[in-house]
Amino acid sequence: MYNIPFLVIGLTGPIGAGCTTLGKNICGMINKKGFSNLITKKENNLHKRIIKLSDEIRRIKEDMKYSRNYEKGEKEKTENNYNIYKDVYIKNEMYNSELDKLQQELKKCLEDRIIFDTIINTNNPKFVYISMSTIIVMLTIKNMHGNEYIRWKNKNTELDEILCKAKGKIEKDIDFYYKVEDFSRLNSDQLKRIDIMLDQIDKIKEQIMEYEIEKYFKGEIEEFHLQNFGNNLRRTRNSFDDKVDSFSEYNISILAEEADRLIKYYRNRSDQNKINCFVIDAFRNPGEVNYFKNRYNAFYLISIYAKKENRESRMFNNINRKIQIEKGEFEEKFKQIDERDWGDESDINGIFKQNVSKCYYLSDIAINNDEDRNFDKKLFDKFLRYYALIISPGCIQPTKEETNMNLAYSLSLRSSCISRKVGAVITDKDGFVLGFGWNDVAHGQIGCGLKQKTDFIENIDKYYFVNTFKDIIEADDLNDYNDMDSICFKDLQSEKLIKKKLEKCNLLKNEKNEILQKVKIKRLEYCRALHAEENALLQVSSKGGMGVEGGVIYTTTFPCELCAKKILQSGICIIYYTEPYPNSISENIFLKDGNREIQIKQFEGVKSSSYFKLFRPKYDKKEAQKFNQYIKNNNQIKY
Repeated sequence: MYNIPFLVIGLTGPIGAGCTTLGKNICGMINKKGFSNLITKKENNLHKRIIKLSDEIRRIKEDMKYSRNYEKGEKEKTENNYNIYKDVYIKNEMYNSELDKLQQELKKCLEDRIIFDTIINTNNPKFVYISMSTIIVMLTIKNMHGNEYIRWKNKNTELDEILCKAKGKIEKDIDFYYKVEDFSRLNSDQLKRIDIMLDQIDKIKEQIMEYEIEKYFKGEIEEFHLQNFGNNLRRTRNSFDDKVDSFSEYNISILAEEADRLIKYYRNRSDQNKINCFVIDAFRNPGEVNYFKNRYNAFYLISIYAKKENRESRMFNNINRKIQIEKGEFEEKFKQIDERDWGDESDINGIFKQNVSKCYYLSDIAINNDEDRNFDKKLFDKFLRYYALIISPGCIQPTKEETNMNLAYSLSLRSSCISRKVGAVITDKDGFVLGFGWNDVAHGQIGCGLKQKTDFIENIDKYYFVNTFKDIIEADDLNDYNDMDSICFKDLQSEKLIKKKLEKCNLLKNEKNEILQKVKIKRLEYCRALHAEENALLQVSSKGGMGVEGGVIYTTTFPCELCAKKILQSGICIIYYTEPYPNSISENIFLKDGNREIQIKQFEGVKSSSYFKLFRPKYDKKEAQKFNQYIKNNNQIKY
């Protein structure tokens, strides 16, 4: 019997992906007394399916045997065997194809059986659902004082009324919660007081969210205040202080610290409601993710992703039940909040803001939630696989997609690019590697990550630096860089091009600077590096490979416009990617144009950062079985 001593599951994903749905389902389903019965029922249905598949495989094998005997008998009767050979060959091909499909399905069923067995043999713990939005509301009520708050409330009287009403009820309870230094010393009445306070704050959060959604989609407010409060807290530790120059890196993890305090509250309480397993919904800033990764080995971040049109449709259906809104108007509003949620990697001053894309990059597990019907149930069913791996690492093996994407991520680390590190792996249709690559400069050149500002302006190495770039990069171009900084040639040249065009415009200097800050056009042709996909394709051709037509490419980042065209021309049939490429039009324009169909699949599974953590077992299976038998005989619990 397995026991889970401590576990924190974090969730991240863009709006409408399903983070809240999965988080509440984990707590709701696993906390139910009937959870084991539900898994047992699934296992019983699975057992019936395994028997049916086994019978089907046996029947096909018998048909194949009969077909071979028939062929042999007919050959002895006649000399003209061409039609017989043809018929038998076609039949055998059909049999083999069907047999492969059934074999794969049987293998999946047998893996599911191990997953269900692992979960059934676990002392399923209770989970607590922790909402980052609830934490923001609690801190906002706590911050309702001072000049910043007064300025804010004068502009937002309706929302302030909701907050003031809440403050009157629970302010003393919040103060009491923050004065407690050791939660283990609280008596039952004190614990109950905090429990009631947390429940009330959660209800206030729901009230604020309903208010804001209605106001936002009616056009009465331009932004969600909860998002602004969260950004201000990460910047200044005050929900109402939005001073741009007040940012400190120390503040960025404030929401994670508060979530950690709640975890300590539940772990250290002395009553029967002591809980050791948690779901945090949802991480919106990489600083919060790193806080937990640095503190808890038993922390796993699950990223949930769904296509924009699916997320948009779900949210529209939910909101349209409450308020009437035109589809076109909704789409524009949704686009704005989605872009803000996703983050802007070019905004170097926005480190405190929401940035789901960077959280997605840091995740341990990726789940795709593009299902239209019963997506909440299917999302939970997908989660069970990873739950079993967390309970018992290595209980099942990685898929070929997980193995190849892990290889792609490993290769990406060889890149010296300072913008992003990308890896790519090309396989045949059966999953065997044909070639791989990572984004880097051509053979014989030195990557941007190894060069510094001083190399371009001091006479250190005439061949590699000064002479090569003396007519392109000038000392004045590097004024904003520190001496030890590496220089992105693409960014530098793109910025110089925009500056030249702005010089021709009749604008004031401050107007030109403002445009320069807002316009972030990156010219891919100026990049010194070959992209990972390009290097992978070139490796196959330069080493005399067998060709990639009908193959599969695994890439850590969605192919850019330049790579997409090359992949399409090469004859590759399937693209697996993990991270979307920012503002790319390659999917909608290049990969969907024409009559060639290429499959584009969002990677789903255990990501490279936790590949060995979740797939490497503590013991070999034979040893584990002996160990489990020993534990069973001695009535012990396995940790």
